[in-house]
Amino acid sequence: MPDSAFLSPAPRADIRFPADVEVARWLARESLRAEEAALGVARKRLGVFALDRAGHIVGGTVCLRQGGDLYLHLLWVEKARRGTGIGAALLLATEAAGLARGCTRVYLNTMDFQGPRFYPRFGYESVGVMPDFVYGQARHYLRKAAVVAEAPALPGGLTLLVTDHPTPEQEKAVDDGLTAHWLEHVDVHYQELSTTLRDHAGTALAALNGVVDGDWFTIVDLFVAPAHRGKGLVRRLLAETHAHVAHLGCRWSTVMPMDYQHPDVLARLGFAPVLRVDDYLLGHGRTWMRREIGGTA
Repeated sequence: MPDSAFLSPAPRADIRFPADVEVARWLARESLRAEEAALGVARKRLGVFALDRAGHIVGGTVCLRQGGDLYLHLLWVEKARRGTGIGAALLLATEAAGLARGCTRVYLNTMDFQGPRFYPRFGYESVGVMPDFVYGQARHYLRKAAVVAEAPALPGGLTLLVTDHPTPEQEKAVDDGLTAHWLEHVDVHYQELSTTLRDHAGTALAALNGVVDGDWFTIVDLFVAPAHRGKGLVRRLLAETHAHVAHLGCRWSTVMPMDYQHPDVLARLGFAPVLRVDDYLLGHGRTWMRREIGGTA
């Protein structure tokens, strides 16, 4: 049913590529608020970094911790220092730091060309594989149910820095290093896109942002203002977005909702489950779903 059946005048779609930074921030805030309400715990950050004698970051991890779960978001080691034991020391130091803060389980994901053979050496077990995630590369999801309390020293005179408040600059150093590694294996750099539905006064009613990556469009955040739910705005967001990314060469759309994010609604809009992990985070499951762009919704 078209939005005009619910809202008059119908909201206008504002699509930005690259993404509107303010919209992305708004979505991140609203998604975090909804997540913390559903899980009952606040999300906190953790950074573990290897510093050389000049204080430069040559490796590090960036994590999110919620209750007893620690999500290892990023792990990177400077290219010239790989194979020297820094990655192992950082991983174990991160586990120890998490345990000291009440985290007894670590979960992460990694691509084919990254660490699917590295993490099992330290007790991580596969909980699922998303085949052909992008460019023929699979994404592996792993988890470790118990973590170490002590970690080996960093090699080569490096210094370990553990912080509950990693700075944007510290996180960017790790993220930039991982991006460079990504581009060594995948010769395309993703870009973010945002779609916002606004009323006649310009107020945002609903929005999504996602990543355009070759054949794939991956939805990162999607939010509809509570007063406007049930009015067809998710369908409209997807229709506008998919029409746009189809012109950019995307053939598939992927979304990864937690149980509290209504995967049933997405199923009614044409997304089919590809991978399911029970108890992905604090007892809540997560479902990986995809649909062909241009398919019926």
